Amino acid sequence: IGVRVEVRNEVMEKVNKALYESKLIGYPKPFFNKVRTFCQNPGRFVAQENYDNNLAVVNGHSFKQEKSNNTNLAILCSHRFTYPFDDPIAYAKKVGELMNMLADGKILVQRLGDIKAGKRTWQKELSQTNLKPTLTDAVAGDITAAIPYRTMTNIIEFIFMLDKVVKICHTEFNFDSFLEVMDYFKKMINIFKQMNYSEYKSEQFKKFNEQLEELLASKGSLEG
Repeated sequence: IGVRVEVRNEVMEKVNKALYESKLIGYPKPFFNKVRTFCQNPGRFVAQENYDNNLAVVNGHSFKQEKSNNTNLAILCSHRFTYPFDDPIAYAKKVGELMNMLADGKILVQRLGDIKAGKRTWQKELSQTNLKPTLTDAVAGDITAAIPYRTMTNIIEFIFMLDKVVKICHTEFNFDSFLEVMDYFKKMINIFKQMNYSEYKSEQFKKFNEQLEELLASKGSLEG
């Protein structure tokens, strides 16, 4: 179960150049479900597709001659079920049906800032944002009213960590020696691990986030 995230091309520019389709994986606390990126589309379009019983789902499409100013990618959260229920496909379809109901058969879209603020997105707000959705008939609303708490919690934390990775890719680093490079990134990886083991937004998590920001500021500067 997941969402398709759309951002301006410049946000993912460095990642797109280094890895046309990056494969990023996380296991956020407290649930440790596998969360991953999938089907990254630089300069492409978000599209609606309809399947069994006219269920509307979202996908990414590319066209040879036509490009957009946005990059879109899926963020997917894996779920495992045991007893007494073990039908993940039926479960995912029910979530999709709820999304379709809220969007009247269309694709529901919500700004990340609104999700964090605990409010729905209104069509007027969407039309005024500096990012123009490539799926022009998407319906502004509240995806958190349909996506289960566990899934949404995992996705929000994963996006937070993904933002950190993208920021690092856009950072220009300055080192005096190769040994300094090795020690620096070992420390960075260790901080990321500690963040992964910490509860999202806990005091411990915030402490490691501050350490990461201080480390980045000590040897790096954002490009542009």
